[in-house]
Amino acid sequence: MVFCEGTGSVMNDGFGGLPQWCSLFLFDGWVLDTPVKYAFALLGTLVMSIASEVLRVYRVRWERDYNDSLVKDVLLSFVYGTHMLNAYFLMLLIMLYDSYFITVIITGLSIGHFIARRMSQREKRKDYDVLPSETKVVNPTGSATETTSFEIVSGNSPCCR
Repeated sequence: MVFCEGTGSVMNDGFGGLPQWCSLFLFDGWVLDTPVKYAFALLGTLVMSIASEVLRVYRVRWERDYNDSLVKDVLLSFVYGTHMLNAYFLMLLIMLYDSYFITVIITGLSIGHFIARRMSQREKRKDYDVLPSETKVVNPTGSATETTSFEIVSGNSPCCR
């Protein structure tokens, strides 16, 4: 049985299952004419989708923590360009009108958002770790007792970050 027909095309005839014509994966010559090539293309698309969302979240955070440095400006510009290139590649894959690719892209963006959000939450918690510190309190009777209090290590309030 033949997986698909043709030398590779884009913009299939609307959304549906497996395309009747062989899809072209981003570049001329990358024809998805076997089930194995198709599966690897879906896997690569999933990785691209996850990376796109993680790059977006971290790029915005790196820009927020901005300091006036030429090296940092160059690196942020490179990260921005990489993110946009990846996003445009994903847009081109959406334009295949292949429901499997669209499902993988949406799933990958959702997974990437989840991963980036969890990593951000973990870092916020790490910023506001509390450490116990021993203090002595003098009772009105004049005897000293030890109590344990807690202090914020970073010195910042979580509400105002």
